[in-house]
Amino acid sequence: MTDIVADLRRDIWVRFVEAYENLDIKAFADVHDPGLLRAEGAGWAGGFDAYVERVGAFFADMTAKGADLRIGFRFVEHVTSDEIASQRGVYRIVMAVPGEPELTFYGRFHTFARRSAGRWRIVVDYDTNADVGADDYDRADPLP
Repeated sequence: MTDIVADLRRDIWVRFVEAYENLDIKAFADVHDPGLLRAEGAGWAGGFDAYVERVGAFFADMTAKGADLRIGFRFVEHVTSDEIASQRGVYRIVMAVPGEPELTFYGRFHTFARRSAGRWRIVVDYDTNADVGADDYDRADPLP
């Protein structure tokens, strides 16, 4: 594992997972650059404020329902330099709402991150849930 990938793991992916598990919108926002560009294959695009607002509403809904939310990331590509990184992979979200069947969702992601002020943050984020499932997730590599 390169030092850059280790830094990305520490600065972005570990924090991202913890933010989801804790339904912590402030921690979630902190892994993203304020100049974030976000697009979803389902037909939505926006910037940092709109994305954080959307995820914050989702976290608030999950909190109100007493839900357990987990996200995992696996990777198919890391292209890095000292200041910019592109990572592609597959994510899995498991949502457990009391009294309801557990749901599992899969999607593909492609992020670009930039190192600023000594740490990495996501500056471009695209994801889609088209044509992806458990087999894709299982075939991708865990982040070392």
